[in-house]
Amino acid sequence: MSGDGGHILHFPQPFSFEAGRDYDFLRRGALDTSWNNAFRRFAEVLLAPYERAALGFRIDGSENIDVFDQGGAVVVCNHVNMLDCTFLEFAFPYKRTYFTTLESNFRIPVVRHLIRWLGAMPIPGSVSGMIGFKKAAVEAVKGGDCVIFYPESVLWPYYNGLRRFSPGAFEIACGAGVPVIPAVITFSGGKGIFALKRKPCVRMTVLPPLMPDGEGREAAGRLCDRCHAEMERAIAGINQKNGAPDDSFAYIKDGRLRHGGR
Repeated sequence: MSGDGGHILHFPQPFSFEAGRDYDFLRRGALDTSWNNAFRRFAEVLLAPYERAALGFRIDGSENIDVFDQGGAVVVCNHVNMLDCTFLEFAFPYKRTYFTTLESNFRIPVVRHLIRWLGAMPIPGSVSGMIGFKKAAVEAVKGGDCVIFYPESVLWPYYNGLRRFSPGAFEIACGAGVPVIPAVITFSGGKGIFALKRKPCVRMTVLPPLMPDGEGREAAGRLCDRCHAEMERAIAGINQKNGAPDDSFAYIKDGRLRHGGR
């Protein structure tokens, strides 16, 4: 399930961790569920105002979330902000959500606990662990939950393009017979009071859901291609409207928002 390589951010990983076949990916026990709900509400109260005020964050396309209030779904998004898991978690306030993350993130001090409490599912590095992971992901979405995937795999902060996808998320959707809900995160200069910000404003646009047209790897490949095309088209349209070039990093220099190549 690995897409492009090229990690940009690196953190110390002094702890050992491996998600084996018997790892409890869904943590549906009464205590785990209660703690997840409580911590998620706490994080939302703490972070949502910050994201709106400091990041200029807003969501477009909420109507594409509402249509699946009663069922499970696979959610896919470009991976371009350290808080993007919370953007998506808070977009589904009445659902149990899980977000997939690199197994190595569970070896980072402090972070390992925070992401677990928020509902992170580590993507195993072993074949046996991956069997358990896929089984758990299918079980979650069939049970009405949402599982969030970053098919680019690696975080590239403030990247305005779209990278190659790996098919793992789409294999889960096809295997479970549930829709894929694409979301794209883009960046732009602020307006009004947000024009004073040194960093670009963050916008998440939720696109119409895509249904699988079958099962198996070929169907997953087709769904992956359709989803990538829709997301790429959406990002290009938003970037064009914002005057930002595609396939670039938005970054800050001399106190101004600029866009440059890699």
